[in-house]
Amino acid sequence: MLDNNELDKIPPQSLEAEISFLGSILIDKDAMMKVADTVRPEDFYKGGNARTYEAMLELYARNEPIDLLTLSNKLIEKNQLEQIGGKSQLVMMSNAVPTASNINNYAKIVHRKAVRRRLLTASQEISRLGYQEEDDLEKVLDEAQQHLFGVSQDYFKQSFTHIRGVLTDAFDRIDEL
Repeated sequence: MLDNNELDKIPPQSLEAEISFLGSILIDKDAMMKVADTVRPEDFYKGGNARTYEAMLELYARNEPIDLLTLSNKLIEKNQLEQIGGKSQLVMMSNAVPTASNINNYAKIVHRKAVRRRLLTASQEISRLGYQEEDDLEKVLDEAQQHLFGVSQDYFKQSFTHIRGVLTDAFDRIDEL
């Protein structure tokens, strides 16, 4: 059983890893290719970082460069630049890391912290289910299992992409080179 100190804790997160992750994408044009299928916007603890990454993914999907200018313009289009902290926040992100060589490590940290938060949410839901004595026990156990299964599936899932899209992107990049 959780005591009050456990309930008052800040959920697992690493704002430093989030900033370093986003900064790595800003300073290295190839960084997004390494992590686009690993981290999702909802993996971020800070909402502004999630919105920033979402805008980066949109630029990446349209094969547009991801730099300070294009990203700030994208966030302005979405009326989100001030919500994320303005251009100064984007500059701070790009200055947060000297190199993007550790982006895979930052991605792992961001993703693992998100999975832990999802696990906490699932455990709270399972706890709530345990107090619903009017529900059928088999139904409660099934729901509890679904919550845990959802978290583990999220952690272990493989990202599958239709081969046509992958080949088209690959040939486009080869043509560019």
